[in-house]
Amino acid sequence: MVCEKVIEEYIDKQMMTQNKLSRDQLMQLAIDKLVSKMEIKFTMPQEVIVKMEDDPEVSADSNGHECMYFIAKGACDVKVTVRNILQVRTDGEQDYSVATVRTLHEGDHFGEVALIFNCKRSASVVSNNYCTLASLNKPLFLELNN
Repeated sequence: MVCEKVIEEYIDKQMMTQNKLSRDQLMQLAIDKLVSKMEIKFTMPQEVIVKMEDDPEVSADSNGHECMYFIAKGACDVKVTVRNILQVRTDGEQDYSVATVRTLHEGDHFGEVALIFNCKRSASVVSNNYCTLASLNKPLFLELNN
């Protein structure tokens, strides 16, 4: 949804300056431009694609801090770290667990929140199997947004 909105805004800006092309033609041009500049990423099963900040259960982020991703093939789990408030540990430390909140499939996207709002990752995303992803980096996103 977010990417579609960015593309629509880009098209609206282009329509103001170029009345010769129809909205559908401009949409196709914007999509072609976007797709030609995206990078393809292949993942292994259980590979961490993005990592929620301060997540004690998931290993390091796979250089995706400034990208959003589109799933072309495969499936990925969205995981968040939750604090167990009902369990009291005798050592005074907090008790955390990782919960899978959603499984994403072909055609889904993730990572847009950190890209748009320039904030920490709100969830970790881990591939369930071999996946093919397309990544949209921040400079390209900003170029489309201007």
